[in-house]
Amino acid sequence: MTVYVMDAEALRTVPTDKLRRIIPLRCEKAQHFRRPQDQRMCLAAGLLIRQVLQTDESAIQYTAYGKPFLPGGSPFNLTHSGGYTALVKAGAPVGVDMEQIQAGNLSLIPHLFSRKEADWIHADPLPRFHMLWSIKESIMKATGLGMQLSPQSFEIDPEAGQSFVNGQQWFFRYTQWQNLSVAVACALPFPALCIHPLTCHASDAVF
Repeated sequence: MTVYVMDAEALRTVPTDKLRRIIPLRCEKAQHFRRPQDQRMCLAAGLLIRQVLQTDESAIQYTAYGKPFLPGGSPFNLTHSGGYTALVKAGAPVGVDMEQIQAGNLSLIPHLFSRKEADWIHADPLPRFHMLWSIKESIMKATGLGMQLSPQSFEIDPEAGQSFVNGQQWFFRYTQWQNLSVAVACALPFPALCIHPLTCHASDAVF
């Protein structure tokens, strides 16, 4: 499974008028974010849709729970964190999550995990928290329910590579890249994750 990742900070070098010309809808969405970094990560999502899915943002629709989909196209999902944005597509429902590895998130353990999962995390808190949470959120996104599905309603065994949620089997893989935890969950099994960085400089073919 290929995870296409774009360094949104590179968008600092891209003229605003060029972005407005090629991803106008994303430029409008980006204005809803207050932080410049969040704006750039939103813009990078538009470039990934254009470059990887080879379609315009206007073709994307959304489910009742806000999951984007391309009618007649491959299932896909987006995520962003730490100045990077990622997109994954597959032949079945899929979810991707990317989290910046930082200690401040550890206070969320009691609110996100079962007691068994929390005990496993406490043996090596920082990496295990982000591994388990990335896997959980990728599954939650793959179901299409997102945060409507309580993260404490199902358990993850990181070594199993699969989990059941409401009777549905989900396969997952996890990796670390650039101080980010990255997880993908899919309704079909897949052997591994491959991180494929894409650039967004003004000279690139995407423009």
